[in-house]
Amino acid sequence: LEQVHVVLAGDSAVAPGLAVVLSSLLNATLFPERLHIHVLTTEQDVSKMRDVLSCVTIQRHPANQIEVLTFNATDYDTRRIVRGSSKLSVLPSRLTAELNFARFFLPQIFEFIKDKVIYLDADVVIDG
Repeated sequence: LEQVHVVLAGDSAVAPGLAVVLSSLLNATLFPERLHIHVLTTEQDVSKMRDVLSCVTIQRHPANQIEVLTFNATDYDTRRIVRGSSKLSVLPSRLTAELNFARFFLPQIFEFIKDKVIYLDADVVIDG
């Protein structure tokens, strides 16, 4: 069976939400071993994110199929995303956090993946 690549992104503030997303995904998936999960986070949150996610995945998913990767917005041209957006300054800071922009750069971040990737927000619950 083919692997399905799933991407999540968040920092320590949304780690509990990512744990819920991951738990619901694993519980709703018939073949969780097909999932290759990539979690993008900040450099300072890598260790905490691994700890939080290991609590969810330890019994339902092989740990070697979960990657926690660092995303640094300065490595990408985020200006092209927000260019001309005068409304950006009135948004809550959680919506303008650099990890919210990661989804726009998935083709560059995961250029080695030739198939599609599924991106899930931290406030998603899979019910199936």
